[in-house]
Amino acid sequence: MSQWSRKQRHAFQLLRSLFYWWNEHNYQLRWVMLSTAAGGDKSKLAYHHKRLRQSVERHLGFDCLEFVQVATDEGNGVLHVVWAWLGLRSFYVDQRWLSAEWERIHGAPVVWIEAIGHGRKDAHNTSRYMITQYCIEQNGFLRLSWSWWRLPVAMSRAWETLKRLGSESYQDERFRWHRHYLQTIPELVAVWEHLLSTGGAMLRNTLIEFRGRELIEVF
Repeated sequence: MSQWSRKQRHAFQLLRSLFYWWNEHNYQLRWVMLSTAAGGDKSKLAYHHKRLRQSVERHLGFDCLEFVQVATDEGNGVLHVVWAWLGLRSFYVDQRWLSAEWERIHGAPVVWIEAIGHGRKDAHNTSRYMITQYCIEQNGFLRLSWSWWRLPVAMSRAWETLKRLGSESYQDERFRWHRHYLQTIPELVAVWEHLLSTGGAMLRNTLIEFRGRELIEVF
């Protein structure tokens, strides 16, 4: 991991956190692959995925659909997506309907959708596969994006807040800033996962919790 780029490290942390949040809060997950046909415009993949999600929400009734997507340059351009939906009824999307909608919107009928199991192991394995396959080993990795506005907590900002609270910063003789963590990274991750699960946690002698979307020190 020390050899990863900043973009890869961000992708790793974000995917791990999103899958943990969704699993702990009983979301139903679907793994989706959306392709671009030969001669198609891959620059419109993200926008056309937005239109597809709107169609799923409007026609199938799965409101407030959340997602994380990895864009790669393989083939004519592909989106590897996980959809997350919180609701009581089954989050079922027929592949034939999905294929027809994607062809109508993007001009490509080739899609793939599969359920992700409800257990922690299923979520962990899927996130690990996405990180390894699409964010590390995949030379065509372009970008990762997600529905940050749909989560009740500001996840990326909260993680940065946790790192700041769990560390000390200092300048060396060349005026370069360094961060020294006051506990191991696995210990910090354990605190983070407890926060995502329950909304609060102890960081050494400090109680921290989510208040609205923000992570704050209580005492």
